Amino acid sequence: MDDTDGDNPNKSLRPEACIVPPALPKSELHKLMFRSSDEERREIIDYVEWQSRKDGLKVLHTEKIASERVLGTDYDVWDVHTDSSDPDKARWWVITSPTNLYSQTLMPSLDYTLSFHIGLMARVGAANRPQGGEAEQAFIPVTTRYLLQAHDAFDAAGEAAGCQAVGMRCRETLLTLVREVSEHANVAVGD
Repeated sequence: MDDTDGDNPNKSLRPEACIVPPALPKSELHKLMFRSSDEERREIIDYVEWQSRKDGLKVLHTEKIASERVLGTDYDVWDVHTDSSDPDKARWWVITSPTNLYSQTLMPSLDYTLSFHIGLMARVGAANRPQGGEAEQAFIPVTTRYLLQAHDAFDAAGEAAGCQAVGMRCRETLLTLVREVSEHANVAVGD
């Protein structure tokens, strides 16, 4: 049988039949990328350049490649290329909520990196430390104590009744905050 025959089902398997298309023009790439706004891209660029300011890196390319909602939090994942000649600093995963960056050389798997980021943010969020300095905590000591107790109750809650108790503690904490701040405030009545 002749290989040049148009009826040959194996014709496409021949090496000379394999055609690699030309690269797409950069002006057309945006039509094929995950949707993102100029503002989102600018925030990612600013973040990466701020984080790498000591190395003086400049961002060459940003592309949102995934967006996932996990336990009520949205996570956007960006592939970011910089002008670095160091492979460890040339490409980054940037993941939002809150934003953090991870070297693609050290963490090549996007799925693993996203799982790591979600776990890290959960652990950071679970840390039982009050925000603010000692002076701020001394300004509202009862509120700080109630807030820590509510946080501990939330960590320990396993059933609906436990979650309801956390809600009551949060309400108590908010009322205490208003009371403590108003005791220290120099605001005229009616203002």
